[in-house]
Amino acid sequence: MDSSRISIRYARAAYEFALERGEETRLYEDMKMLSKHFFYFRSMSRVMENPTISSKEKEKILITAGGASPSESYKKLIELIIENKREKYGLFIALMYQNWYRKQKGVVITKLITTEGVPEEVKQKIIRLVAEETKENVDLETVTDPDIIGGFILELEDKRLDAGIRHQLNQLKQQLII
Repeated sequence: MDSSRISIRYARAAYEFALERGEETRLYEDMKMLSKHFFYFRSMSRVMENPTISSKEKEKILITAGGASPSESYKKLIELIIENKREKYGLFIALMYQNWYRKQKGVVITKLITTEGVPEEVKQKIIRLVAEETKENVDLETVTDPDIIGGFILELEDKRLDAGIRHQLNQLKQQLII
């Protein structure tokens, strides 16, 4: 069985289980945290595939990667993953759960990139504007990147509005070259 089918099955089952317990949103947050840990700590995937590391140790790592106080649904899912020796699919299960959750809840991912932090009232205004435009719930992630020099970049699913100073300078440079 391939990794995508395994991951989708676990993700859907986890969603249904969490939904029955009213924890699907908490599990969504836990799974976002887990996937972030897999991306930030590239060695986590190797650890999950390493047969010399005990199942108990892998379980501790995965539970810790879920955040400070992961939901009971998350803990049960991790136990099931370890019990069935599917820990090497942890990242894919987390990503598939997030996709399934967003599909079920009508959530659109939005990313705002700025050179410094964004005040809460600005975040809320962006969420309202995007929600009005898309008619969906909005999951806004804010990122700071000093390389854009100033301005902002707004990413909405596969669309990108680049109003960063760096981008504008590059466009000006291209016009001057021609």
